[in-house]
Amino acid sequence: MDEFLKGNGLLNQKINRIIRDSIKPKISKVVEDAIDKDNINYNDDIEDTLIQKPTVPFLPLKKESDKREYCLVLDLDETLVHYIEEENEDTAYVKVRMGAENFINILSEFCEIVIFTASTQYYADIVIDGFESKDKIDYKLYRQHTDLIEGTHIKDLSKLGRDLSKVIIVDNIEENYQLQPNNGLNIIDFEGDENDNELLYLMQDLLYIVKNPGLDVKMNWILSEEICKKYINLI
Repeated sequence: MDEFLKGNGLLNQKINRIIRDSIKPKISKVVEDAIDKDNINYNDDIEDTLIQKPTVPFLPLKKESDKREYCLVLDLDETLVHYIEEENEDTAYVKVRMGAENFINILSEFCEIVIFTASTQYYADIVIDGFESKDKIDYKLYRQHTDLIEGTHIKDLSKLGRDLSKVIIVDNIEENYQLQPNNGLNIIDFEGDENDNELLYLMQDLLYIVKNPGLDVKMNWILSEEICKKYINLI
C-alpha cells in the first residue's frame, strides 16, 4: 500500500489547523468518520495542555512469554511516511515509505515495535490506523512523551523502561535522540520517492543485530555496505 485514502476537501478544511499545527504536519487518511463533521469539538491548540505528562517508564513490563530481546523505536514523519498536500489544498494524503509494511512485519518477529513521534496523538493515531501492519505495532508514543528542549522534542530512550543495550531508534532527525546517540540510526528523509530503498538496506543490518543474541547495540555496530551484502541472505 503506497498511499492511504485521499481525503475529501470539506473534511480537510475543517481539520486544516490540526494538520498545520502538528510537528512537521502530515495527515494519512482523511475519512468521513475520523471526525463528526457536524459536531467538531476537537481543539488542537489545547491538546498539549489537556494531556497529562505520562508517567515513567512509558512502557509496561514485558510479558514472560515475550522472548523478543530487542526494542525497535521508529519515528513516523519522513521516516515511515510523507505528507503530501495538493497545491489547491483541497486534498491531503500520506505516502508510505517503500517497504515500510514488510519492514514492520518482519522485524516485529524479533523486536518490540514502538512508534515514537513528536506529533500530536490525535494526528498520529489517524496515520498509524492506516497501516496494514498496525497490529504488529506494540506501543505508540507521542509528543507528550518527549522533552521539549530548545525547540527540539527530545525522545529520551531511558524513559522507555527497557535495557538501553537492547534499544534501537530509527529517526530522520539526529537531534531527536541526542541523549542516546549511540542507540540511534539516522535515516535519510523520505519525501515520496518511489525508488527509495532505505528501509530494505536498514532491515538487513537490523536483522544481523537481532539474530545475534547478546549483542550490545551501542558497541561496534557501524552500518556498512559489507554487512548488508554479507547478511542479505537473512531476508
